[in-house]
Amino acid sequence: MPGYYDTNGVWNFAEDDPYVSESDTLNKLGQSASSAIGTAKGRVTAVETELNRRVKVYKAISPLAIDALFPPPATKAARLALQAEGNLVHVQSLNKFYKYWAENDSGDTVSDNSNGRTPAGWYPADGKQTGWLSANSNGSGIVTVTHGLGVQPFVFMTPSNTSSEAGRINFQVATRTNTTFTVQCTNANTGTVLANAPIRFYWMAVAPDFQP
Repeated sequence: MPGYYDTNGVWNFAEDDPYVSESDTLNKLGQSASSAIGTAKGRVTAVETELNRRVKVYKAISPLAIDALFPPPATKAARLALQAEGNLVHVQSLNKFYKYWAENDSGDTVSDNSNGRTPAGWYPADGKQTGWLSANSNGSGIVTVTHGLGVQPFVFMTPSNTSSEAGRINFQVATRTNTTFTVQCTNANTGTVLANAPIRFYWMAVAPDFQP
């Protein structure tokens, strides 16, 4: 019976193996074991690479506390590198996950970071923010909402059932910027502007690349 390689690729000697020299005979075992170990090391390296690639999750008490974990990068290259890491920070006071985006530079033919945010910084990782507004409209029936998505969002609103105006307000988004949006409020029955009126509604701002 001749020798053979086992399932791990290591040579098993047998009585019918041809004898060449003692060194060649011993080396056959060592070479097969070395080859098997090399294959195993390659697989371990692949696993390590994948684990290092996966997103790491950190904790911070508040959004401002994130800067203690990740000092704001001073250069564009550093900002793009931090974005590429894909780290998530769980902000405990808000129970939300935040992710870093470098600036949106869709006009840059080199980096083309078209999914970035302006200004660069930490934003909600799910690409949306929700909130509740209770304020008086201005003399033109406008209320302003501040968001932190860093892009012009899609906006959705639902009147509050506790509002004295519920059921008779028309909401229309008047302007959208990277940091705010304004809502024009009118009487649903008459179409007149609700100037200096108590306005209450729930809102959701969704970044374009996360639209539902």
